[in-house]
Amino acid sequence: MRGKRQESVLGDKRTTCNRKWEEMNHEILICIMKSYQWYEWHKSAYADFIICKSWLSAFLDVLFPPGEILDLRLLDDHANFGYAVIGGDSRDSPYAWKIRMFYLYLKLNFDRHSPNHYTKLILSKCILHEQAYRDIAQRLPALKSFVTPTKMSSRLSSYKSDYYMMYSNYIARVMFKYWKNLEEAHCLFKMVWPLASCCKSIRNLTLIGVPGCRIWLPDNIASVIANGFPLLDRLSISSFIFSFTGISMILDCHKNLTYLDMTHTVGVPDQVIPTQVFGETTLDYPWPKDLSVKIASVPTFVTCNRETCPDCSLFDLQYLVLVQLMLLNYFILINKHFHALFFRNATFSMYN
Repeated sequence: MRGKRQESVLGDKRTTCNRKWEEMNHEILICIMKSYQWYEWHKSAYADFIICKSWLSAFLDVLFPPGEILDLRLLDDHANFGYAVIGGDSRDSPYAWKIRMFYLYLKLNFDRHSPNHYTKLILSKCILHEQAYRDIAQRLPALKSFVTPTKMSSRLSSYKSDYYMMYSNYIARVMFKYWKNLEEAHCLFKMVWPLASCCKSIRNLTLIGVPGCRIWLPDNIASVIANGFPLLDRLSISSFIFSFTGISMILDCHKNLTYLDMTHTVGVPDQVIPTQVFGETTLDYPWPKDLSVKIASVPTFVTCNRETCPDCSLFDLQYLVLVQLMLLNYFILINKHFHALFFRNATFSMYN
């Protein structure tokens, strides 16, 4: 295919030439593509960018920059969390077409690289179809690092949210079994079980809770962290609640830890069941001496000062407000029960 005729003047000599589309400068093409908003495309726009290999290559370089990192967070700015699903029952969604087009371009991008090209994957907050996750996992056999979103949608205040559960289950069930050589995982805490069973080469593990609150992790999760990752040397468990036994179990099994991050994490005695309101607690106990010795053996230990930490203060403030509301509701229920009992006794005595 040939472009428009161009004319050039060299002195008094006029010449004409026909330039091919493929001969356009790659960097100039990239600048042109960057000014084009991909999420505003219509169905006909797809044909414009497959006019030739050079256009398609420049276009894919804008969506997926060259390198060993595959970053899918471009979807987060232009898609709604509740509707961004490839396949399923959301075909009439205003966001469904955008997501399907993005997935099509992703597959074209995979086709131009070798299977071992990408070593790190950063996922989007959008929920893709199960088959999409499976295809992505199969195309990345040499993956070394895996990252899920650090912060979920603001309306997902509880880890029991359907969105949160769906996201965790989809990824854990479909993707981890293809990544036997995974060495770094930055994932939701509910993925720790399948991650431990499928990926035994993990060296760097970061568990993500729910922003704005602490999540109580029982000893069975601590046992999975302790026994499921034999090569672990870096661990981040921020904004959680563990028992002292659970923390000790982790440190006993991972004596070669070089880095431990427990920022905003609270430890409690085994006999204490933390009072939980949306995962919050104000329980603050001194660390046992033997546990303090084990923590001191870790070369790099990161924590916060609960007395001056603004995030911990916010957790405590939220807890106090919620407890006040619970007490208020409790007294309202007692008051209603008292009035109902009084009215029943008064009615009974009146008829007798």
